[in-house]
Amino acid sequence: EMSASLVGSEMCIRDRNEFMSWRSESGTGQYVVALIETPTGATVDSIVAGLQKARPDAVTEKLPNSQIVRVYFPAKTDAENAVYYYAVPTGDQVFTVCGEVLRSKDEKTEALNQRLQAESNFFNAVASNIFVKPAS
Repeated sequence: EMSASLVGSEMCIRDRNEFMSWRSESGTGQYVVALIETPTGATVDSIVAGLQKARPDAVTEKLPNSQIVRVYFPAKTDAENAVYYYAVPTGDQVFTVCGEVLRSKDEKTEALNQRLQAESNFFNAVASNIFVKPAS
């Protein structure tokens, strides 16, 4: 069961170097949050453009009172998970944060997408509170 639900998580971090991620469960089900290494020199615009190229149907919006941009990848089939990507500027670096709800057994695509949207305040708060401690 669990291995089947993690397939979408691999989409979140595939072909990227992951700084850290955690999987947990809330009252609405399992989710993954990952902080993904972003190439040196990347900008919010370049990250968003790459995400939009990967999924032209993605919904892009700027978070209120912030420079953070969120790109929503809704699940399109019963084999995918629903994902928010965030381009998060922090000083002279930009990070990519992935927030994803994991499909529970027999959960339909529409219900999964609704569950991600119900968790948007949580994922927005995580992305908005990213900080980087300088190396000592």
